[in-house]
Amino acid sequence: MRPIKAKTVRKDSQGERKGFVVVVVLCMVILLGVLLFGFNHKARADLLAVDDLRKSEQALNCARAGLNIAIAAIRDTEDIHTNRKLRNLLSGENTLPVGDGSCSITVTEENGKLNINLLTNKNGKLNRTKIDQLLRLIDLLNRERPGDSHISYGLVPSIIDWIDSDDEVTCLTFIKHENSGAESDYYSNLTPPYR
Repeated sequence: MRPIKAKTVRKDSQGERKGFVVVVVLCMVILLGVLLFGFNHKARADLLAVDDLRKSEQALNCARAGLNIAIAAIRDTEDIHTNRKLRNLLSGENTLPVGDGSCSITVTEENGKLNINLLTNKNGKLNRTKIDQLLRLIDLLNRERPGDSHISYGLVPSIIDWIDSDDEVTCLTFIKHENSGAESDYYSNLTPPYR
C-alpha cells in the first residue's frame, strides 16, 4: 500500500485582503460618522449659544431704551400725576416697540415702599411704628386677595430674625397668633439645610 498524501489547500490571500480592506473601510466610515455627529452637535450648541447671547443683548438694549425713555419723560416734570401725557407711566401698561423687541415702562414712587431693614434700629431694638406698618400692609394684602394664599403675621418676626445678628428667636407679644420668628437652628434643620 501506498501512503496517501494529504492535499494541502492553499488559501487565497487575495480574498483575505479584500475582507480586511472591507473591515478597515467600514471602521473608517463609522469613525468618520461619529466625528461628523460630534462636530454637528458642537456646531448646533454654539449656534444656540450665539442666538441666546443675541437675544439677551437685545433684551438688555430694550431695557436700557425703556429706562432712557422714562428718564427723558419725567426729567423736566415737577409732578407726574398732574401731567396727562405722563400719567400713563404710572399704570404699567406702556409697551413700546424697540427694534425687533419691545419694552414696558412703569414708574414707581420710592416713598410708597416699606424698608424692612428699619424694623429694628441700630441697637437691635424693635421699631414698633415700622412693624405696625408692615402688619397693616399684610392685612391690606389679605383683604384685597381673599382667594390667594393667606400671608401670615409670622412673616414679620421671621424677617426681624433674619435681619438681626443675634441667635435669639424674636417673639412679638402684641401679635396674638404666629408671633415667633426663626433663627439658625430652624434653618439648619430644613431639608436641605440653609446657611
